[in-house]
Amino acid sequence: MSSTSHSGETVAVQSRQAIAHSQSARFMQTEGGNSGDADYEDEQDVIPIFTTDNDETEAEGSPVNTDSNEVETGSGLVQLTLPQPSAELIQLLYIRLSDIVANVADYPPAQLYIRFFKDEMHELIGWNVYNFPREMERQGVSEELWKLQAVNGPSYDLCETYPQLLYFPASVPLSDLQESAKFRSKGRLPCLVWVNGKKKNFMLRCAQPLTGAAGKHSREDELLIQESMKCGPPDGNLTIFDARSFSAATGNKIMGKGTEDITNYPNTRLTYLDIPNIHAVRESFESLKTLCLSSTSDKWFSALENTQWLNYISLILKGATMIARCLKLQQGNVLIHCSDGWDRTSQLTSLSQLLMDPYFRTVEGFKVLIEKEWLSFGHKFQQRLGHPLLPHERSPIFLQFLDCVHQIMWQYPNAFEFNDSLLLRVAEHINTAWFGTFLCNCDRERHNLSLYATTLSLWAHIDTDLHSMLNSDFTETKKDHIPNNKHQTFEAMGGIFPDL
Repeated sequence: MSSTSHSGETVAVQSRQAIAHSQSARFMQTEGGNSGDADYEDEQDVIPIFTTDNDETEAEGSPVNTDSNEVETGSGLVQLTLPQPSAELIQLLYIRLSDIVANVADYPPAQLYIRFFKDEMHELIGWNVYNFPREMERQGVSEELWKLQAVNGPSYDLCETYPQLLYFPASVPLSDLQESAKFRSKGRLPCLVWVNGKKKNFMLRCAQPLTGAAGKHSREDELLIQESMKCGPPDGNLTIFDARSFSAATGNKIMGKGTEDITNYPNTRLTYLDIPNIHAVRESFESLKTLCLSSTSDKWFSALENTQWLNYISLILKGATMIARCLKLQQGNVLIHCSDGWDRTSQLTSLSQLLMDPYFRTVEGFKVLIEKEWLSFGHKFQQRLGHPLLPHERSPIFLQFLDCVHQIMWQYPNAFEFNDSLLLRVAEHINTAWFGTFLCNCDRERHNLSLYATTLSLWAHIDTDLHSMLNSDFTETKKDHIPNNKHQTFEAMGGIFPDL
């Protein structure tokens, strides 16, 4: 054991001894040692004593040192020995605080809440909102072309961050799926998430390939894409939408990753969408918060422009619009990915489906959309919402998505069954930990913690107050809704950015 570690343990032991001494002193200063007779206010005023290696505590009965710090309580004086500002003590306190905050994040009140209301709330628990096979059946998936496979369950061997049930071309064997997973970042191989039941064109999502600087390729991954295209319209092509910029994708090759070499994927084309990564989004959001909290600004609109928040929203909407046009107007097939396929990919897949499919603009459909594209396919909510021990992983990716939905609603006010109140309620509870919906990083973690049996779903809560979230001007239509992605037309999302 290192000297630093030994010193830290010494400080920890002395701290515990000092606390025990303080508690003993507090007890003896009550009337006759009976803590039950002491006033509550008196107990609160007694401050625990912390000591370090260099501290010398006054012996019992010795005169009080006038240089020491004293606190007067209802029962007398308690002598304090203040800690020396040592690096060991600071490190110890930091570890303690970090552990406390981490435990708050890992053991949320949702699990405590349901202990008292589980019996009463069982029927309203809300976890039955989403069922992947049921949703794909609604879309009109062909069971002859696409096969529902439990290749990832129950131990999530194929991909730790994917759901247990997945759709792949029926003609592709399991061995090829396993090899394709090895060729994709985090094992996130291409799989079906949306299909046009009549036209048969489809949407796949995945993570970046591990091509590297040497330009590696996978025959099995290429076969999976080719067999997927056979499930689509005759003579149909495939557009690969890479959410990153060309330079960012190229830079990933140095780390053994990259993007597809379309010479290995016949009848495909590659499009870059130039959407920034989580770190740029985090910096933008911090700048936006600072602007919202500032009382005055000489050049307010310039400051808003400089945050880049609206520009990033515009880029996401532009990408989603391109995908929707490709699927609905050109009857093409699409494959979408970013780096690991759980941030920008989720934004693009969910927003493009929202534009194309009117079902996802209903309350029920919007719940299903979030469950499918964000929760089931592994957006890392725990890390992105701000796990205290992983600040570099924090980024408001899901909040960006909600803002994008708000902008579409602003341009098409009659197209949604719900109003902004639903978006704000969801935004409010992504961080409260009152419900199990947005806990953990993937489906595997939620199953391991039995969250579906030990916590309530946010959707059950929303259903109890749904009347206030309905759009009275809603007009059901099957039309596509392609928004204007110029940020000059955007409207601030009140309640999240109240001063914009």
